[in-house]
Amino acid sequence: MKNMLKYLLFICLLCVFNLNFLLAASVEIKDTSVKAGQLIKIPVYGNIDQIGSSYSFVFNYNSLQLDVKNIIGGSDLGFTEDKPIYNSKIHSFDSIDITINSSKINSPYNGVLFYIEAEALVSSDSLSIIKPILFKIDNNEPANIEYKQGIVKIIGPIVNQIYPEGFGIAYPNPSREKMTVEFNIKTDSKVNFIIYNSAGAEVESYPETCGMINFEVFDNKNNPISDKNYTFKKGAYKLVLKPNSWNFSTGVYLLMMEVNGSVYKINIVYVK
Repeated sequence: MKNMLKYLLFICLLCVFNLNFLLAASVEIKDTSVKAGQLIKIPVYGNIDQIGSSYSFVFNYNSLQLDVKNIIGGSDLGFTEDKPIYNSKIHSFDSIDITINSSKINSPYNGVLFYIEAEALVSSDSLSIIKPILFKIDNNEPANIEYKQGIVKIIGPIVNQIYPEGFGIAYPNPSREKMTVEFNIKTDSKVNFIIYNSAGAEVESYPETCGMINFEVFDNKNNPISDKNYTFKKGAYKLVLKPNSWNFSTGVYLLMMEVNGSVYKINIVYVK
């Protein structure tokens, strides 16, 4: 009788363990392939075992290999909104984090959470990694959550790279003499730059300047752009800032770029 009770207890514990294992939270992007130049809908799978009022998901990808166009949800998916809200954080030309926020999710849920709609870029037989890095429910990451990255194999001829609009890296930063700031334009546009000090006051701008900083702009072939009425074509550019030390103070500044009604910001530091 004692042996039978021990056996039953063991079976119960095993069932509880297996149930907890099955219900453990996970987010997964499976390997897939696509032809260069084509759109692909990449499913993001999730096993969400908690109910909450707000959800946040973050993934990282290579922006030289994929151009994310949209995040697609739906009533039959985990994220029930047709187009969940998302924003991008640019680390450099080749690294972007995208954060997706939603208050509408099927939970508990096991299946496709949403789709990442993206265009495949670069050359034949390239491998691009999409990496889930964070999932939060009510601003808390589920315990023991498992993240599985996916590989997108890009097949076909070379496609021109499409850079995400905004600032890339600024170097050197802090700067003593001159600083180079990389930036990208997604559609043909006029571009304005404005520099603010730490108190929020405007101290300089481009193309109309007051002489505190010399602005030099170059295209991706390092050709200078001197026309103040220039319409920037889609592509990558460099802005070189050369402060005049006699009337530009040491400090932290905010560099703002205005493009087609959108505004992008980056902090820069000048040290004499």
